[in-house]
Amino acid sequence: MKSILKADLSRAFKNWKFPLAVFLMFLVWELNSKRFEQKEDVLYLFINVWGRSITYLMAILISSIPFLSAHMEEKENHFLRYSILRTGVKKYVCSKLVVSFLSAFSICVLGTLVFLLKEMCLIPFVAQESFTLENFAPMSCLSDLMIKHTGLVVAIQTVLYGVLCGVMCVLSMTFSTYIHQSLGIYMIPFLLYYCFYYIFAGFFQNYPMLCIESVYECMHCYTKDPVIFFSYACFATICLGSFGGILMYRKVKGEFQ
Repeated sequence: MKSILKADLSRAFKNWKFPLAVFLMFLVWELNSKRFEQKEDVLYLFINVWGRSITYLMAILISSIPFLSAHMEEKENHFLRYSILRTGVKKYVCSKLVVSFLSAFSICVLGTLVFLLKEMCLIPFVAQESFTLENFAPMSCLSDLMIKHTGLVVAIQTVLYGVLCGVMCVLSMTFSTYIHQSLGIYMIPFLLYYCFYYIFAGFFQNYPMLCIESVYECMHCYTKDPVIFFSYACFATICLGSFGGILMYRKVKGEFQ
């Protein structure tokens, strides 16, 4: 397990696509922030650039590409059977899913941090008498913490965005086993996004916790209880990850046999 995990980590992080993806993640934040001309502080940009633009969708795509493309190259170069023979199906699948999650998580978090640090050099992190803080703190399940330690809540939310991208990358990795052309993998994150959106669209108003975006959104939260919020986020992450792992295991095992 250690050998294949080490090889996959090297393939994911010691690859020119990883720093490129981090830069593209930063670029998504940067370009989408240009539409907001009257920006009072960094907190305003952090909340609105993600929530009122296509940043969410682009983050899922960009964070998934590096390791997904490396995985497809492995399949196209016929290394799949060799890797499974060395490690077994179960270890192979576990390694792919763990590294895909870590890769997407790191890309999202690092790209976001670069954007936040860049903006902090230009505008205050939280303006005095910030309207953004005043408006969004009551809607957060961490309202008291957000008022007293805004930076900590922003860090927590950044981590949650990373977890969201990681989970979606795991699902993308799962469905990539059903695709045999490398260009097809770039459609998977988009298809997943719209499947989640349209399947649960009718339930959003009455059951917002079914919306995949709301599951990881602590600044505009469906509940005021942080225990419920984080427990459900962990539960959803485990369920989605397990679902992806089971599907991928069955598919890979079936092909290998």
